[in-house]
Amino acid sequence: MSYPVKNIVPLRCLVVGGEPVVSSVADMTGNVDFLTVTATCASTMEAEAFMQEDPVDVLFLDADLPGLSELETLSELDSPPLAIFIATHSDCTPDDLPFQIADRLVKPIQPEQLLQAVERARDMFLEGEGLPDMCRVGSGRSPYLHVRHNNGSQKIVKRDILFVEDGGSYVTFVMTGREIVADQTMASIERMLPEDAFFRIHRSFLVNVHRIGSISSSGVLVGDYELPLSSHRKDELMESVVYRNLVGG
Repeated sequence: MSYPVKNIVPLRCLVVGGEPVVSSVADMTGNVDFLTVTATCASTMEAEAFMQEDPVDVLFLDADLPGLSELETLSELDSPPLAIFIATHSDCTPDDLPFQIADRLVKPIQPEQLLQAVERARDMFLEGEGLPDMCRVGSGRSPYLHVRHNNGSQKIVKRDILFVEDGGSYVTFVMTGREIVADQTMASIERMLPEDAFFRIHRSFLVNVHRIGSISSSGVLVGDYELPLSSHRKDELMESVVYRNLVGG
């Protein structure tokens, strides 16, 4: 039997706007399991102050609010959010917003369009364009890993790692579309990565739990890779990752 796993960390969202935008977004996203609305703000000034203290992953932004240019300072955040822009007309999105736009919605918001927008934002995160950072700078943990590579040093973004494979005297970092070989042991790499985000499923494989797609009796699907799962690690993996995160659970 295979167990599909939803995102371990739901996308944290902030809704910025007036009515009926705020209530529409809150109502329509209530049953979306990979997203949670953490707060709503009635002005860009209020939103800016909130995000300086409590970063979010997705920003629902009402185009009719005054002061959109005041959001320029958000580009200085460690992890600027993706934006879902909600406008009266499809062609009225400013070109100089200080964050990436995941999608644009036209008022009045339709449930199907909103779901497509949040799924697009989720997919952008999962492709590494903005995955909820398990290692935010503000948390006291660096989002980067520096490893020995080709007689030098190579910087790797931790959230981009799918898994690490042990090669004995070296390890291979596997990411979407590329690999990096580091002249270090698996034990040393495991100590350098956050234990709440990376799990040793097998003596040869350390996986990013945010990238797990499904788990079966003998393997773990990470991206397009089917990796072996040690029998003595399965119970701990199921307990710490799966049981709390089953789709629909």
